[in-house]
Amino acid sequence: MLGLLGFSSCDPLGFLFPKMYGSPAAEYGMPYAEYKLKAEATDEDGIPVEGIRVVVSPEGQVDDWQNDTTYTGQDGKAEIEMLKYTWPSQENMKVLFDDVDGEKNGTFDSVALDKNNLEIEQTVQGSGNWDEGKFIITAKAKLPKK
Repeated sequence: MLGLLGFSSCDPLGFLFPKMYGSPAAEYGMPYAEYKLKAEATDEDGIPVEGIRVVVSPEGQVDDWQNDTTYTGQDGKAEIEMLKYTWPSQENMKVLFDDVDGEKNGTFDSVALDKNNLEIEQTVQGSGNWDEGKFIITAKAKLPKK
């Protein structure tokens, strides 16, 4: 009896008469989007800084378990190919630049960029269901010396 009630409470006509009313639509999952990060770290004079940790925080919290991390190379640039996040939010997206190598390449203060300082470009439209599409995040930080 519970099984019948469960089915009928969702879409009784579509379940019982799919040719007349269409089959019931069931969709499982959660919204997601794919991101590519392009990051660049320079000092205040525009000189590239190597060894800067770059953390992508889709929910804006630095300690969020979904964060992804990379490090800048000699050219001050870093890239992460495809980051797939559930419940994507350009509103809360943050990218943190943090000097973690000590004196090696100079010492710099951390910089956190939010949606107002990030370029977020949609490159592929989503399906309109759970798939929100693909995006490129470009983050450029000028790090102040300590």
